[in-house]
Amino acid sequence: MLQGAWAKPTKGKLPQVHVLDKSDDRTFRTPGENILLGRDFNTFDDGDMALSLEGAMGQIETQAAKAIQALRLRRALNALSTEDRAAICVFAALQRLRGVGLRAQMLDMDTQLRAMLRANGDDPDLIPQLKGGQDPEQVKLTALLLIRNNLDAFAKSLALKAMFLIEPPAGRTLLLGDSPVVMANSVDHGPYGNLGFEVEGIELYLPIAPDLAIGFWCPTLVLFMETALKQCEASLRNTAAAAVLGIGPEVEQLRQMRADLASRERRIRDDLARIGAGTAVLYDPDNLDYLNSLQIAHAERHILSHDGDFSLVRRMISDNPAFRGGPRSIVR
Repeated sequence: MLQGAWAKPTKGKLPQVHVLDKSDDRTFRTPGENILLGRDFNTFDDGDMALSLEGAMGQIETQAAKAIQALRLRRALNALSTEDRAAICVFAALQRLRGVGLRAQMLDMDTQLRAMLRANGDDPDLIPQLKGGQDPEQVKLTALLLIRNNLDAFAKSLALKAMFLIEPPAGRTLLLGDSPVVMANSVDHGPYGNLGFEVEGIELYLPIAPDLAIGFWCPTLVLFMETALKQCEASLRNTAAAAVLGIGPEVEQLRQMRADLASRERRIRDDLARIGAGTAVLYDPDNLDYLNSLQIAHAERHILSHDGDFSLVRRMISDNPAFRGGPRSIVR
């Protein structure tokens, strides 16, 4: 339902997506039905306990599909009913909590904790909380329980964010990773980290088509933009007379500064107007690279492209080989 928008028709075949495997730089084309799949990925059964979320996830995707298709066609949030918005929030929360990336992070965290304990002379196998931490089936169960017990809270958190649409510049497209709901935060919250649904300044993004994404922002970011707009307006007012009446090289610098301020003011005003109206904010190439870089950094392994352009992926991996895998936390 999601990745189908990245597929292109091919002669005599099903529509196909371009795929890059970060682990080995391999690229190929395949129908969307053949990639980002895992048998019994959302089902656990060890004989003593059985848990399957396949049916519930299917219902969530069915409810979200209508809303996402409406956004793809009308490209405005006013295309959504209250129920549609709720369905998208639940779907986005689910995409953040499911997938291979989260389970890989769980396994890596367990490995780091065990290594730390051994370095201190302790036996990690004697720690009850670490029991089953290296067993993929137990990790699966933990991940499924996380979804079952917390999906509602994460969806409600998204519903309180400022939701808006994003459109790439002409001729450019959005990438889609195997962990499609990505997070970022430019606010420094110290040693405890700044990535979390309820952390001030959090940004979340979900591409829903090669030319459209949904953003979920902490409301403080919109307030920050409104403050920045007022500051630009005040600076332009306060320097207007000097820019017109002054002479000398300092005035030329002032006029250039005012031109930059005026450009920034127009951009912020336009973005706020589009966010308020529910229409798509137009990203420039740098903003698009930022958005695509988050998809690359958060993906555990596979990146999908509509046009087969993986140059940014290769450049990021060349600069930092850690991007061959997904994000990892460091235990200290």
